[in-house]
Amino acid sequence: MHFPALQLIWSPTGAGAVVQGHSLPVGGVEPVPEMGLTFGFEGNVRLRYPPPHEAREICRIEKRAGGLRLLHYHPTKHHCAVNGRAVEERELQLEHRDVVSFTKGPIFRVLEAQLVEARSPSLEAAIRAAPRDEELLRVYADFLLDQGDPLGERLARARSGADDDDARWLGVLALLYEAGRLNVEWRHGLAVKAVLRNPLGVFASLEQALTHLVALPVMRFLRELTLDVSSDRLSIADGLQALSAVKLPDTVTLVSLGDVPVAQREAVELLLARSERKAHVGYFRDAVLSILKAENQDVLKAGDQVSVTSRRVELGRTEAVSQLFGTYVIGSHVIGADGARFLVASLGDAPPPLVNGRPVDKYPLRDGDVLEIGTDLVARFTLVR
Repeated sequence: MHFPALQLIWSPTGAGAVVQGHSLPVGGVEPVPEMGLTFGFEGNVRLRYPPPHEAREICRIEKRAGGLRLLHYHPTKHHCAVNGRAVEERELQLEHRDVVSFTKGPIFRVLEAQLVEARSPSLEAAIRAAPRDEELLRVYADFLLDQGDPLGERLARARSGADDDDARWLGVLALLYEAGRLNVEWRHGLAVKAVLRNPLGVFASLEQALTHLVALPVMRFLRELTLDVSSDRLSIADGLQALSAVKLPDTVTLVSLGDVPVAQREAVELLLARSERKAHVGYFRDAVLSILKAENQDVLKAGDQVSVTSRRVELGRTEAVSQLFGTYVIGSHVIGADGARFLVASLGDAPPPLVNGRPVDKYPLRDGDVLEIGTDLVARFTLVR
């Protein structure tokens, strides 16, 4: 195999991608030729989005100074993403194992050398039996380093406090991670807790998303898993079905399916009693915004609590007018209930709000999320049990 190369790790249909006139299956590796590869409707790598009348080529990956560089033709309009983050630069240096993705298109991993994945059944069994034993984790990291597995380098870096390549280890799920739809708690470079929300924008089913998640090397010793089914308009039954179809790591001791209204409690507990897979479900009777900061607001002030369960809440400023509620939209942002989830969205040309520091739109809020509307208003979203 000639390097550098691109490995196809995902396609929307699962059927692969057209690369240089031939079909490349998922898992297939394509060396980057001397002239590089272009991506687009008329590129070496065929993309069906955006339409050809908007951009026939989006970007190009070419060899330069012994490495690969991404040249982005339309960074302000048609984004590609590296490790889940939209590329806004005209040029970007790519590194080994970077994940390059395209809107409604294939996802590739950058390879500058052969990928090595080393396994030690005895060591892994020992860690599963004692997942908090740090000496075992050090021995495991040394074993992986000796075998040339890059996971060993990640564990060694994490031990020294470096955690700058998390998304690179999440493959297809890097998109969800950077969008705040996959939350991970890390310990020494390995995932100990994961919360998956809204995966159906990328995956065809919750089962497919969960299969990808637990197959990741960094998820081998996962302890707690939450599938927030209501965030994707899924039901508790959908979550239980996915859990019954996918084998979880043996280290998982707590499985949650998120939170649902207390009115659903009787039906949900009947489902849980019939299921072989034990899972926790939370019940809430109200959802509130606890106002942490409210500058230049006519109605709100710090310390207020506003219920969002029974009505739409309108926030922000429009032509210096700030209101909390009414029969029509007069703010710049709105929060409303959609079944068991609560969406925050921008109105008109208003800039997106920030949730936990990330810009979002039409985003399902989760218990404890911190919401920022411009510089005027900061609030914490809380479920009342």
